Amino acid sequence: MAEIKAIKARRSSSLSDFFLRYYLLLGLGLMVLIIAISYIFLLKPKYQQIGAGGAYDMASLESQLGAREKYLADYRTLLGNYNKINQSEVEKIKKILPVGTDIPGLFSQLQALAEANEIILVNISISEAAEAAAAPATSLDEEGAAEPAASAEKPAAANVPAGLKRLNLALSLAGTGNDSYANLKRFLQALENNLRLFDVSAVYFTPDSNGFSVNLITYYTK
Repeated sequence: MAEIKAIKARRSSSLSDFFLRYYLLLGLGLMVLIIAISYIFLLKPKYQQIGAGGAYDMASLESQLGAREKYLADYRTLLGNYNKINQSEVEKIKKILPVGTDIPGLFSQLQALAEANEIILVNISISEAAEAAAAPATSLDEEGAAEPAASAEKPAAANVPAGLKRLNLALSLAGTGNDSYANLKRFLQALENNLRLFDVSAVYFTPDSNGFSVNLITYYTK
């Protein structure tokens, strides 16, 4: 046991002597190793980014700055134009192209136009253009109650801009004045001048009859 302890003591003494003799070299080597690792994994990637074409290249940064300044200028222009918009004009646009179908408002407008031109609005058949072939049309009588849709020829599909939806309307009308044909012409003209967009796609009438049928297309946004 004494010999083992002596051997351990000599080894410990030798190791201590080694560190005392070469600690400067070991410290210097460790420092060089730390610097090398820091350069490879930290400094070198940053230096490459600063080089031509890198993420921190001055030309690249100036180009990004110019693009962002242009974006900011465009944003300020749009914001200024938006602040200049009259809210009454915004409401008018909403009436021209309402958000949603607005069936009650649609019925009220058509009823008012008919009464102003001495026309009786007997029935309205309304259907979504995209689902006209698959779903039955919704029909409203002159009291606003739902009833089965009257058969009417559907207008041909039209090219509708993206974001716009289309409603097909089939109106059954009856004249009340002395000249029903003239009243019908005034009614059609009123539709064209109405604030909400209406496209007249077909008109059916018999000269000796006071009954008329008018097919319309109107639009809305979602």
